Amino acid sequence: MDNLRFLSFLPIIPLSFLHFFLIPLAKEPVFDENYYIPAGLDLLEGKFSNLEHPFLGKLWVSLGILLFGNNPLGWRFFYVILGILALVVYWLMAKEFYDELRAFFALSFLSLENLFFTHSSLALLDIPSILFSLLALLLILKKRYYLAALSLGIALLNKESALLFILVIFIFLIFTEKRILKSLRENYMKIFLFLLILSSTFLLPLTLYDFIYKPKFTFHNREWVLNNGLDHAYFIYIYASTLTMELLEEPEKGNFAWNWIIPSLEPYKPLGYYYSEQKDAKGNTLSYVSWVGMGNLFIWWGIWLILPFSIYNIIFRRANRMDHLSFSWIAGSYFPFLYLSLFTNRVVYPFYFLNTVPILTLSIPYYFNSLIKDDFKFVLSMILYLFPVVFFFFYYFPYKLVI
Repeated sequence: MDNLRFLSFLPIIPLSFLHFFLIPLAKEPVFDENYYIPAGLDLLEGKFSNLEHPFLGKLWVSLGILLFGNNPLGWRFFYVILGILALVVYWLMAKEFYDELRAFFALSFLSLENLFFTHSSLALLDIPSILFSLLALLLILKKRYYLAALSLGIALLNKESALLFILVIFIFLIFTEKRILKSLRENYMKIFLFLLILSSTFLLPLTLYDFIYKPKFTFHNREWVLNNGLDHAYFIYIYASTLTMELLEEPEKGNFAWNWIIPSLEPYKPLGYYYSEQKDAKGNTLSYVSWVGMGNLFIWWGIWLILPFSIYNIIFRRANRMDHLSFSWIAGSYFPFLYLSLFTNRVVYPFYFLNTVPILTLSIPYYFNSLIKDDFKFVLSMILYLFPVVFFFFYYFPYKLVI
C-alpha cells in the first residue's frame, strides 16, 4: 500500500523536471508576461503598475528576481513551484474522494492538461490564484471554513478571477450543508466571520499596497487616486468592464465560451503565446519553442460526460459529494462565461476555462467508474483514455526537435 501511495503521486515528478527544462528556453517574456514581469520589477523599484490586477500575482516575479536575477529563471521559478504545489493540493483533494489508484488517474489527467501545464511554466497569474482556490475548496471539504476564507482571500490577491470560487463554494454548500441555510439565525455569526476574514485578507494588503505606492493616474479620461483597497477593487471592476469585443480587430471563435467545449477538431484557434527557432550555422532549423494557449481537448470535452451525469444524479438519484462538487464547480466557474458570451459584449479567452479544468480531471475517473463497475475494465478504460490525452499533450508540447 505504501508503494501504491507513492505511485499515485508519481505524475508530479516528471512534470516538475519538464517545467524546469522549459524555463530558460524562452529568453523573452511570453504572452502576458509582457505585463507581469515589468510589474514585478516595478514592485521592487517602488513604482505602481498593472493596477488592473491585485499585486500578489506579480510579487512572485519580484521574489524570483531577488533570488535568481532578472532572467527567465527569476521570472518563472516561483510560478513553477506554485504550479507543482497546486498539483499537490489537487492530489490531496482527490484523496478525499478516491483510493490511490483513482487518485493517480485524476492527477495524471491534470498533469497532462496542456493549458494548466503551460500556465504553470510561465509568469502568469492564473495558477497562483488556482492554487489557493484549490486549497480553499480542500479546506471546505474538511469543514475548515475560516481557513478556507483566508485561502480564498489570498487567491483573490493573486487574481480577481478567484471570485468564481466563492460562487462555487456557495453553490456547493447549498447542496451539502442545508442545515446552515435552515438555521441562518444560529449561523449568521459564522457566515459574518467567514466574509470578514475573506474580505480583510483581500482588502487590507491591497490598502497597504496603495498606501506605499500611492497610485495616481488617468484612465479613460478620468483621474484616479487609489487610497484604499475598496478604491482599488472598484478600479479592477471598472477596468474589467472595458474589455469588450471592440478591442479586437476580429473576434476569434475562442472569444465565445461555448467554443471551448464543442467537440470539434478545431473548436477555436490556439492563441499564439511565443515562438522562436534555434538554427545551425547554415541557417537550418534545429529546434523550435512554441507556446500556445491550447487546452487538452480530450479533457475539456469531458464536460459532456460530467455535467449531464451530475445533474441526473442530483435530480433523480441520491447524489454524493462528487456529484454536488462537479455541478457546483462547473456552474460557478464556467456558466458565468457562457452568460458573458451570450448576453454581454465582454471578451472571454479560452484560458479562462483553467478555473474549470481541475473539476473535469477530478470527475472523469468517478463518472467512468459509475458506468464501468468492474475494476479491471475500469483501469483498462482509464489507460485507453490516457492515450489520446498523452498524444495531445505532446503534440502541443512547447519544445520540438526538427528531425
